[in-house]
Amino acid sequence: MCNNNLIKSIKKIIKIKQKYLSDLNMEKKQYITIGIIAIIAIAGVSGVVVYMNMPKGGTFVFGVMYGPVDLDPHQAWDSASIDVIHQVVEGLLDVDIADPNLAIIPKLATSYSWSTNNKEITFVLKQGVKFHDGTDFDATVVKWNFDRLYGLIDEVQLAELWLLPTAELIIKATVVVDTSTVKLVLNEPYDQLL
Repeated sequence: MCNNNLIKSIKKIIKIKQKYLSDLNMEKKQYITIGIIAIIAIAGVSGVVVYMNMPKGGTFVFGVMYGPVDLDPHQAWDSASIDVIHQVVEGLLDVDIADPNLAIIPKLATSYSWSTNNKEITFVLKQGVKFHDGTDFDATVVKWNFDRLYGLIDEVQLAELWLLPTAELIIKATVVVDTSTVKLVLNEPYDQLL
């Protein structure tokens, strides 16, 4: 019933708007259009000026429905924690959520390739990336992170995401090929890893 009243009200507003606009001559319609464009332009410029004049440094305050439980990317499982982590941490790859097929897109890896037996995946890493403390991002860092993850596997709440159906680890080893290339050796082919 409430929806029907809402629909009737919207239809009535549309009819009034159409009648009003049809009564206006072309010159007045042009002035209204120019006025709307001017308002939008002024609002846009005001936003840029406010942004440019914002003080640097200080405290960043944000609102969430509830606070994050854990900010360790290897241990976090709740959506509030993951929302914050995704604002700070970047992975090797991601999915393009604008693509209906959810295409895999590069992030810290510029490309990846599977071996012919599908038991190895090699990532070529972005060069020139630094952490907030100035430390270089390279293949050694990627290996350290995967080694740490597997060292925590008994503590991680979602450990089953990193295990094969046989309860064996998906990744057998992480190999540093060179400073900008890392290879994951799998216990068996597992294309769902990406």
